[in-house]
Amino acid sequence: AIAGALVVAASYSYQFGRLGGLTRALFAEKLENVNKQLQLRRDFADKQLQEEIKMNQLIEAHKVATEIEQKKAETRRLLQDLESKQEETTARLDELVVEVKEHGLAFD
Repeated sequence: AIAGALVVAASYSYQFGRLGGLTRALFAEKLENVNKQLQLRRDFADKQLQEEIKMNQLIEAHKVATEIEQKKAETRRLLQDLESKQEETTARLDELVVEVKEHGLAFD
């Protein structure tokens, strides 16, 4: 009876050991697949993040370029205003010189 119990115990141990080993192997395989899927998702998320960063950089660059063009246009307008005022001032000075000469005053 004791020998029979030992045989049964050894049989269960052998069967459950094999079953446990198989279960561990299946679990390891599933875990590896899950890890692969997670890595694929991480890679995809990283790629999307890099694309978003690039897009945001392009948007910022476009904003800066637009601001620069607006500043250039404003600078051109101010320069034209200055040139116009310079022409007006030069014309007025010429008029004053003529008036002074007409009144007999001389510049030295």
